[in-house]
Formats: sequence, C-alpha cells, structure tokens
Amino acid sequence: THSSFLFSFDSKISGAFSWVADFNLKKMSRNACGQTIMHYGHLSWIVPLVALLATLFFLLSAYQCSLTVAKTPGMERYIGYWRVETEEFLQLGPDDDKNVCYKWGRDSGRSIFDGIWKLGKAIGVFGTLTTVPTAVIDCFHFFTRIDLRFFFPLIGMHLLNAFLSFMLLVGKRSEVCEYLECVLGPAAKLAIVTGLLWL
Repeated sequence: THSSFLFSFDSKISGAFSWVADFNLKKMSRNACGQTIMHYGHLSWIVPLVALLATLFFLLSAYQCSLTVAKTPGMERYIGYWRVETEEFLQLGPDDDKNVCYKWGRDSGRSIFDGIWKLGKAIGVFGTLTTVPTAVIDCFHFFTRIDLRFFFPLIGMHLLNAFLSFMLLVGKRSEVCEYLECVLGPAAKLAIVTGLLWL
C-alpha cells in the first residue's frame, strides 16, 4: 500500500543518514595501540583540556586566599572564603609580605562571617562536587562517543558550573568585605575566566 511504501522509504532514508553519520565519525576517529580515540575529530582533545583547566581554576578560586583583597595605604591583605593572609608580614609592604595564608579558624575575624560569606563557601564546596565529575566525563570524549541521552544533561552541567563560577563573587557583597573594605582579587578574576571556560 501507499502508507507501507512511505514507511519503507523513510526507513531507508533514515538508515542512509545513520550510515553517513557513522562513516563520518569513523573517518574522524584515530587509532592508538589498537584503541579507537578522538571519535569527534582531531580537535576533540580541546574539550577535555578546557574542562580540566576550568576545574583547576574553580578549585583555586574557591579555596585560595586571593579571592578578595583588603587594601590600605602601603598594605594589602588577601582574603578568601577558607583562608586569609597572615598579619605577620603585612608591615613589609605588598611586594615583600610573602602572601602567607592560614585557615580562618585561627583568626577572630571568623565572628564576622554572615550568610552571604557562608553562601560563597557552600558554592565552592558544591561546585567541587559538580566540576570534578563533569571534567572526568568530558575526558571520556577522548576515548569514546557519548550517548545522546547524556548530551543535554552534560550541557546543563556545563552551564551550572559556569553559574557557580560566577557566583563565587558573592563574597564581595558580604559583611566581611564591608568590614575589611576589600576589592576583587586575582582569584575572583580567575573565577570569571572559569565561568567563560565552562560556557
């Protein structure tokens, strides 16, 4: 019948497109030690590399003490969610103060933590739990083709990681920064770069 003919024709067309797609992916693939790699072409190593860099940058931004900087004439002090620069060498000046940091727990400044500052710390921890697995999954792109069922969730994870990277900057609006009059530091700028890399 006419309907069965159309169904058969559509099946053949779909099969042809599927064969062409598989053929093109095989052409883009490479072999190494008997193992097929780089299923998405010779530039498919870029995605895992960018994901690993973005994860490293996120961890540095979240846990280093250079997220914000409290500046006064002749002195600057690095302040992060988890660590703060020691006051021992601050009188030496910004160029010679060695930037030695320690955990906030040893400092009386811990009492000025507010909800926004704690939110920034929580974002760092939660972001660690999302960026590291995403980077690991991206690395599998180098060795295997991803199932299309996981493609859009993976895109969503990338967008979430970008959002969390930008949200690390919320500490600038906290009472800690109002009290210490701090500005965005090197790690904050790195967080902005990290967000762009995840996008």
